[in-house]
Amino acid sequence: GGNRVPILVNAAGVPYTRHIVHLDDVVQAFDQALGNPAAIGETFNIAAPRAFRYDEAAAYLAPKVGLETATIVASGYHSFEINVSKARRVLGYDPQYDIFGIIDRALEWQQANPQ
Repeated sequence: GGNRVPILVNAAGVPYTRHIVHLDDVVQAFDQALGNPAAIGETFNIAAPRAFRYDEAAAYLAPKVGLETATIVASGYHSFEINVSKARRVLGYDPQYDIFGIIDRALEWQQANPQ
């Protein structure tokens, strides 16, 4: 019946936890890895400073866009968090954008680029 901000939950109704990354943080990680002798032959997890839960993200986004939330049962998925401690330690990776910063940057971009 209209647009909503989704809250993805498992079959038990528990919101999923996910871990994403902002493009600026990916660029930072690549910049710190390129030409870095400590990075040669290594792999690194690159992600936001911390994971987020869909209910927390939706509660933050919904009032900013003037929408209500909607809970969506999405069975078969799973929660996950990414450990970036090796990238922090070896590369000096310091991610700046958690889910709230990512949301804010997206809304800023949308406002600056109306359709």
